[in-house]
Amino acid sequence: MRWGRSICGFGVVLAATLVAASANAGDEDRAAPETWYARSLARSESALNVTYFWSKGPKMRSETVILGHRIVTIVNGETYYAYDASAGHGIAIGRAAEAIAADAPKRRPFGQEVETLLRQGAEKVGEETVRGRTCDLYRVTDSAGRRQVWTTQDEPRVTIKIEIFNRPTGGRQYIDYDEWLRGLPIADSFFEPSAALRLERFTLEEYLLRSAREGPVGPVPILYADLLHGRSKPSGSAAD
Repeated sequence: MRWGRSICGFGVVLAATLVAASANAGDEDRAAPETWYARSLARSESALNVTYFWSKGPKMRSETVILGHRIVTIVNGETYYAYDASAGHGIAIGRAAEAIAADAPKRRPFGQEVETLLRQGAEKVGEETVRGRTCDLYRVTDSAGRRQVWTTQDEPRVTIKIEIFNRPTGGRQYIDYDEWLRGLPIADSFFEPSAALRLERFTLEEYLLRSAREGPVGPVPILYADLLHGRSKPSGSAAD
């Protein structure tokens, strides 16, 4: 199928710009896995989509509907799955060692945008009340534009709002998170793709080589490149 450029591209840009994973070591690696759920609303001048996230330790599942197709991403151990649940097919890719090394039972694999901003040089510029919660506001401004994240002050802090201004295009993008839940029971099987799916399997090297030769691989986009490649995403991947 052909994805609408405004919706698909919007999701990929936001994910590539902000979503990040990092490793926590030591006793945390031996702790019981935490579970999380949240909903995000992503919008720009031309696109709008809602995504649902679940995680259990480093395992993650996300679901969003794009052009009537239910797009599912599952990250589980050594494998990154991306498939169209409506059509029943997708791809399974071996994750990079750097991405696997970032997994930790007590670290949420989504909603960590403030960490990315801090690595990009962001500073806390103030406090604001967002939907009844006092939040810290972090901002970074550079040649690419301006990126802002509002995060709760309590630990473990969660992202409430994101705003991105793209200087070269003049475009603005926004994400709002809500329905944050922690500690809900989630079965391990929820992070496994259905056996009825038709999955084309690749090593990471095979996937990158085919992407370089043919362009995007598979029926759906790679939305969370850091969870596939690690923080340093190679050039030429489908999420560029």
